[in-house]
Amino acid sequence: MKTCYLTFLLIVLLISIPVFCSADVVVIKGPPESGAGWSWSGSAVTIMVPGEYEFAASGIPDTILIVVSAVDVTVDGKNVKNIYMITGNPTLNLKNIKMDTTYEGPAISSCNNIENSSILARGSHSSSGIDALYGTIDATTEITVISTNVIYAVSAIGILVGDGTISGGTFTVTGGHQVYGVRSVSGTVSGGTFTVKSTDSTYSALNYPASGIGALSGTISGGKFISNGKAASGIERISDVSAKISGGEFLAKGTDLAYGIKDFGPGNSLNDANVHNIISGGLIEAWGPTEPATDAIKNRDLPGGTLICHPFYAKEAKEYHIANSDAVLRAIYDNRYCTAPTLTPTPTSTVTPTTIPTVTPTITPTITPTISPTITPTFTPTVTPTVTPTVSPTDTPTVIPTVTPGTKYTITSKDGERDEYGGIAVPIGTWEVDEGTDIVISFDSKPGYILQNISINGELLPPEPYISLIVGRDYVPTDRNYAITAVGLPRDQQIRVNFDAEPRSGVVPLRVDFDPKSIGVIEPEKWVWDFGNRPLANLNFNKIYAIID
Repeated sequence: MKTCYLTFLLIVLLISIPVFCSADVVVIKGPPESGAGWSWSGSAVTIMVPGEYEFAASGIPDTILIVVSAVDVTVDGKNVKNIYMITGNPTLNLKNIKMDTTYEGPAISSCNNIENSSILARGSHSSSGIDALYGTIDATTEITVISTNVIYAVSAIGILVGDGTISGGTFTVTGGHQVYGVRSVSGTVSGGTFTVKSTDSTYSALNYPASGIGALSGTISGGKFISNGKAASGIERISDVSAKISGGEFLAKGTDLAYGIKDFGPGNSLNDANVHNIISGGLIEAWGPTEPATDAIKNRDLPGGTLICHPFYAKEAKEYHIANSDAVLRAIYDNRYCTAPTLTPTPTSTVTPTTIPTVTPTITPTITPTISPTITPTFTPTVTPTVTPTVSPTDTPTVIPTVTPGTKYTITSKDGERDEYGGIAVPIGTWEVDEGTDIVISFDSKPGYILQNISINGELLPPEPYISLIVGRDYVPTDRNYAITAVGLPRDQQIRVNFDAEPRSGVVPLRVDFDPKSIGVIEPEKWVWDFGNRPLANLNFNKIYAIID
């Protein structure tokens, strides 16, 4: 008798969610009222006693300044949309906060935990989402910071000092000069997506327009940092030898300069041994014009670097693998290409006797002379250097068209449509360009959405922050038209795979009932089942399977 055990995979999303506990909830009503532990003064409400507070459904002023002078306070904003600033402390917990502020400074001065909140800070010269974080940010929180000034020393910061744990959330930071996702990390980042964009056309040797992280002395184990600017870095500087990078992704795209890590220690003073001690995992990637303006770590030729072809964009890259770890450091050069698809035809073709089609006097295929060989009843095909036919008894020749220099291509980029409208492409429009033109299109998502895919001529590609496209070489269209779309889906419609099965073990033959618990709006195209003996792919989903052997 044989006993089998059923194993199935679950993709589990672990989210750190702060828990707020309080015996009584105090409801804050609009002025001129005051209550136990809180009071109004103009548009400011001051909380003076520890406890949990929430706002009333109505009667709240058009603008609210929240001042928390007591410790161990929890504020539930109840999704009111007129909070323009919160002055807090390291023990302040926030949830359901909705902010849209033009205040020149931090939207939130400091807090412990923040969950299920949306912060929009858009000052004219200096904006930041949170000045100091001491606890955690959950995955449902979104922070967007916009500054229009390009001269101010620091124009836009998602979080100024991250002394706590960032385990999730979406951060979009746009500004002029010195734009940071997190200005300083002395705690831990284990999740979240940070998109940083600089609009400044200048930069200095000391401070770059766009950096995912300004200074790192803490730990990075996850998250994704995307920085774009004239000069960009994933991490502006490693500020202490105690810093650790064990995971996460850093993607720095600079049109002039790009470095994964700009300064490795004060004055780039840490040695290669420190590099191995600090970096044990993750991906650090820099996109720039060429050497030495592009490197994984500025001015540091790490040992073991190899020249590779970037698998997705067919661009030349210098790649370093940190010994005894999963870390990858990579510098990708925008103006150098390798094994990119081209429209240059193969000059000759190989036709073997086994692949010559059988031709009889009663069959005369009609083939356009400019794209396919001429075949007559008495002769074998005439193959010219301008075509590469794949000849078989049953197949029509596959022809790569000849394209002359200066051919015009039509590029159309657009946001997602209909049910996929949450995707954003920048720029959008239709224009004609010459073959060989280098274009860059960035992708993002609207608040409440996540970038699901990039569609190029109907082919779904991974949700990259941007593509750098050489027209006529990358993603070659035979009709000289590129259709590029950003596909975004609502966050609550993301696919999460889950199943229940009963029973999970037993005696062969064993009947197993499957109950799908997955959520998402996309119907799966394939199913893969593994019952411990061999994987069974491409089967339709059935709720019942019988395990015979």
